Amino acid sequence: MHLFCYNYPSIMNATIPPQEELHSSRDGENVIAIRINYEDGKNDVPVYIRMSQADWRSQLEEAMQHFTETVEKPGKGLVTVHIAENVSAPPIGNPASESIVPWEKYRELMHIETPILNPRIEEACSRLSSLGVDAAVIDGLRADTQFRKNDSTFRTNTEKLMVEEKDRDGIITALHVAKQAHTDQSYAKEKYPSSQDFADVPYVNHSIQIANMALELGMSPAAIQAALLHDVAEDTRISLEELSQVFAPEVIALVRDLTSRPDESREHYIERVSELQGEAKVLKCLDRLHNLQRGFCLQDPAYLERYIWETEEGYSSAFSQLPQLAPLQPRFALLLEGLKSLKKKLTRM
Repeated sequence: MHLFCYNYPSIMNATIPPQEELHSSRDGENVIAIRINYEDGKNDVPVYIRMSQADWRSQLEEAMQHFTETVEKPGKGLVTVHIAENVSAPPIGNPASESIVPWEKYRELMHIETPILNPRIEEACSRLSSLGVDAAVIDGLRADTQFRKNDSTFRTNTEKLMVEEKDRDGIITALHVAKQAHTDQSYAKEKYPSSQDFADVPYVNHSIQIANMALELGMSPAAIQAALLHDVAEDTRISLEELSQVFAPEVIALVRDLTSRPDESREHYIERVSELQGEAKVLKCLDRLHNLQRGFCLQDPAYLERYIWETEEGYSSAFSQLPQLAPLQPRFALLLEGLKSLKKKLTRM
């Protein structure tokens, strides 16, 4: 079996190898070995971790972050990561099979209960709490901004819920296109200073979260692809025409319905949204639901006033009337009322 070995000079300066540089594993898993060279001269026995093929990249990023925070930043030693393509070709030495621990088991052994929290986001959440924002809303925002976990969850759900391989392949293609298209875009917006605390959250997290909701609601593969691509034509240099060369007509039709047109007034846009039908309507409502969550990142009274008006005009009735959205209606109401309360407090400041 072919073996790839990456010897990073330092885990803090490491980058994840591109997907195309790793062969697909026949047994569906990757193995990494993590070696720690301690400052006191002690060489630790490598830690062997098994990672699933579906989300190994997210798991590896989480492992790298863990060892950065617990070993390198405190100055305890230097960590190197070695990656093999499968369980049969360990990257260092010849470990016994029982010593190759799945990442989830390793997290449990090391008491890594949650991803390491971003201090800037935690500070922003603390400010929101001081402004009286509901704790459930803040917990939702904190969970929403854990991109690696969200990406991993989406990939896992795709594998679990999409029976046909062609459907899974189409969704993963859309995911890769969305990630490439939104490269260098994040939750931070220049005209909203408070959003800079969320600059570490990739913008594509928004698209992935909508697609994951669509998956959980049992929407079609075309709808899930459209959820991932819905902001590409609107917010990047990739046009609908270029997307149509890769994706099926039914996907492109949904993306077109979800895309704001350059010459379209906000009033006309809201009117058009109100008239959408079928999966396009549901996707647009999921988009608005997640944007309500993201609204707590911006904390700008003028923006919130407009966004609240648009939401009540174009979306509130749909969340009350569409059966597919019934499970999400309480969350929609909580977020909308939370933004109203936040707007009032910001206006008085």
